[in-house]
Amino acid sequence: MATTNIMMDGAFPLKSALAMLNMPPAMLKSMASVDWMSFGKMDSHIYRKQIMERMKKAALTGEEMFMIYFLFSIVKNQKRVLMGMDSLPDTMKTMTWYTKVRAFVDSNMCQYVSQVTKTKKFPAVNIPVTNPGMDLLCWAMWTPPSTLTITEMFRRPNASQLALNPMAQSQAKVGYAYYWNSVVKGTKNPDAKDLDLPKPGMKEDYYSNAERDKYPLVLPNLKAQIIPDAGYSTDDLKIWMMNVKLVLHLGRIAWLKNGAYVLMDYSTDPKTVDNFSTWIDTTDELLKRLSTRNVPIPPQPTTERGRSAAPGPSTGTGRSTPTHSTERASSKGRGKSVERK
Repeated sequence: MATTNIMMDGAFPLKSALAMLNMPPAMLKSMASVDWMSFGKMDSHIYRKQIMERMKKAALTGEEMFMIYFLFSIVKNQKRVLMGMDSLPDTMKTMTWYTKVRAFVDSNMCQYVSQVTKTKKFPAVNIPVTNPGMDLLCWAMWTPPSTLTITEMFRRPNASQLALNPMAQSQAKVGYAYYWNSVVKGTKNPDAKDLDLPKPGMKEDYYSNAERDKYPLVLPNLKAQIIPDAGYSTDDLKIWMMNVKLVLHLGRIAWLKNGAYVLMDYSTDPKTVDNFSTWIDTTDELLKRLSTRNVPIPPQPTTERGRSAAPGPSTGTGRSTPTHSTERASSKGRGKSVERK
């Protein structure tokens, strides 16, 4: 009886309203091809489309586009980037990229997502998520070798967007939670109170969005590194970090007389290095030395196996193989395409 009343009561009876609707097979078939779980939501690919279209409209060169990613890998704050650019030495201000990059940051960007509707600009906080591999490449470039570790990498929340294997992803989640629970203490967004925005903190749904992305690492030649079938291991990530420093001549590996090694600044005087034997300038050479000699390995960033990092990236067979310093993650050449639409 209650159901009948609900169906018939009201200014426009529910039964009549339902009778007016239609769901033909052709429409239902077309609807099945759409990912409705992401309907109306913004993701990294949509944000990347937006920022690249803005860059293209501003006629930025590849050099200028790169510098925008580089600057916002250091600090995700529009005003601080502008302030930092203004304080650069005159030799930097005369570089070909400087004028248009500063103008773009000033005229095309705001700080927060909540300001986009009002300002019609791109939110600075979302620059890194549009291309996490590029952001991490820039981070590896400017970070001192002493702090270029797996732990610090995973504390950059966009590291969770990489195509990681399950054990590496579990560590990335720990770093993601650390960032949102311990690094971000609050917000200076003036809209936070009026719009009742959520307080900063680890949010499972946000993390799940990042985890689903599965982005590749970006090599120093600005090409995507092939993703192993199982995803990148922490050993793969460590080799990639060292490779960035070596290829760009930002660091060198000091091979020590006791068979250990350490990544150091490129300009380090070998006379200041205890037990110095020789410089190693490629990861291939390092892996070759480690694979042919039974040597003690110094403490390295912890791998997913909970011990010091192995000489080479995991192949999923319990062995380690050299990583080429070009566009391969494994000498076996397996992996899936990383082309992004």
